[in-house]
Amino acid sequence: STTMDIETVSNKGFQVVIPHGDLTINALASLTPALTSIINEHPENDLVFDFSKVTSIDTSTAHLLLNIRKRLESAHRKLYLLKPDEHQRKLLASPAADAEITIIDSVSCLLRDSDTDRYQQYLTFTAPEGDLLRLRSTCGVCGSGNVYGYLLEPGQYRWSWPEGDYFPLCSLPSGKPFDYFNILPIICSDCLSASIDISHFNLLDNNGIVRRHSTLNDQTKLFLSKTIKKRKKLLENADVVVGDDFFGTPRGRESTMFCYLLAESCARIAAVNHHEESMFNVGYLNYVALLFAAPERKSGLINDCRTWLTQVLASPERYTCLQLARSYFILFVAALSLGKYKEINKIMTNFTEFMDKVGNLTDASDTLNSPRFWFNRAKTIWQEEINKKSSAFTVDL
Repeated sequence: STTMDIETVSNKGFQVVIPHGDLTINALASLTPALTSIINEHPENDLVFDFSKVTSIDTSTAHLLLNIRKRLESAHRKLYLLKPDEHQRKLLASPAADAEITIIDSVSCLLRDSDTDRYQQYLTFTAPEGDLLRLRSTCGVCGSGNVYGYLLEPGQYRWSWPEGDYFPLCSLPSGKPFDYFNILPIICSDCLSASIDISHFNLLDNNGIVRRHSTLNDQTKLFLSKTIKKRKKLLENADVVVGDDFFGTPRGRESTMFCYLLAESCARIAAVNHHEESMFNVGYLNYVALLFAAPERKSGLINDCRTWLTQVLASPERYTCLQLARSYFILFVAALSLGKYKEINKIMTNFTEFMDKVGNLTDASDTLNSPRFWFNRAKTIWQEEINKKSSAFTVDL
């Protein structure tokens, strides 16, 4: 038997499996248990079988995939085949198959579907407030109904990169600017628990009954309730008077900054309690906080981005393609702001290798939720830096 090299990439709602080499009967001894453990480790997720690094297959692979599909379907999950070539498609179209396995050309459609699904699911827990959709929610920590939070779907806006800037710009389809990052944090004005993840709050139906409970684990909730005084102190020390509408929209620059600082302190507590994705959240929140921070705060935020997101890249299997792409981008701009050119070079090499691996998973895209959106921007900035350096070098001569 042959030992297979199998890579996996996580995404919201599905796992991508990338086997390398010949998928023949000799490879089954290592391929079968590998697929079984991936399915067991991610019991909620669909499976995408990526053929981009597969050199050949035989009928034994078709039988294995058929069995995998049946197993997933019995648990209300799906198997997708990503870009098999014509010969592979013919072999996989087994007469024994009672239904075709779905073949896809890119997982972008699945990503868009999962974004749309999530938006549609949350839509039932909102009520219109001006041009926004206010969430009907209570705090997952203290139970208060004084929660300021809105439902936003990045795919509904237009995204661009202003020249020379490290932060994407958002506008409505009409072209009118929209302050997405100002509205993004959700906050309880009583216990000051904050997050950019809707699922951390309880969501209520029209009658005010909780239909979805906060996904924060009990340990995290306990620590967050024990640290309310600490969060209140954060505002007191800054000499901020929190009136009734301090966290309401439109938020001032200062109140937005505190939303991010509070969300970051909550995400740190979640990280200590090994709450999923929390290490990435801490780093990402520090990055967005830079948009609203006073100049003297920025170097501390940049250091925190570097500390937390370096840890994310050290355990990539826990994070989605999008989170990893954002982590690479933020580490890239952080290193650039510190003038660490050797480090930048290494980050861009790794970022490029990562995108080569997941390249066929992501369309070239202009939305915040596309890994390629972040990669393309890093590439542009890096090329500009290289051009600056080479022109400076020419001038020196």
